[in-house]
Amino acid sequence: MINVACLLPATGAVLTLAAVAAIVCSGSDCAPRPWDLRALDWFAEQRGPALDALFATVTWLGSLWLLLPLALALIAGLAVRGRTALAARFAVAFGGAVVLSYVTKRLVGRERPAEIESLVAMPTDPSFPSGHAMQITAFSLTLVWLLAPPVQRRLWLMVAATTILLVGLSRVYLLVHFPSDVLAGVAAAALWCYAFALQDEEQDQTQEQQLHA
Repeated sequence: MINVACLLPATGAVLTLAAVAAIVCSGSDCAPRPWDLRALDWFAEQRGPALDALFATVTWLGSLWLLLPLALALIAGLAVRGRTALAARFAVAFGGAVVLSYVTKRLVGRERPAEIESLVAMPTDPSFPSGHAMQITAFSLTLVWLLAPPVQRRLWLMVAATTILLVGLSRVYLLVHFPSDVLAGVAAAALWCYAFALQDEEQDQTQEQQLHA
């Protein structure tokens, strides 16, 4: 049974994307807003060989090419150990965030930044929200909230927050996303995954016992 308390943050994730999309896209117009352009200009001014190399590498931490195999391996490992309810919850939390990201991209259809040349090949899918930002946020926070030992959770959360921050900055620094794409993606993914973190551990144990009965 789904905990009713989970519905609030899950709904908040969808509403966050809808609200930010309404702000950055009025009607059919998704022209860049002044604050997004000023931020891109500032990041372009910070360019240098060291930062270019750092962010071109760090950005891969949010790629689905990396995170999907890791997620599948983790889910399989949990299932083999008999923690099927937890494996299913991780799968829906992470997978749902990914699906939410790509569905929103298609619905909003915001074009990628074109005012300044990007430092990497420009992705061909729409810009809003940032898929990398949503993916690394969903993977990292779900990992912490569902699997981190309570005594180590604060440390895990600091590592997750740092990783999310670096990946988010990399998408703007590389000039493949507007800041609003990244902020909306992080906020929506965090709310979405928190909904699954609210599920009661006792409920998971009951479901696992039923599956193995």
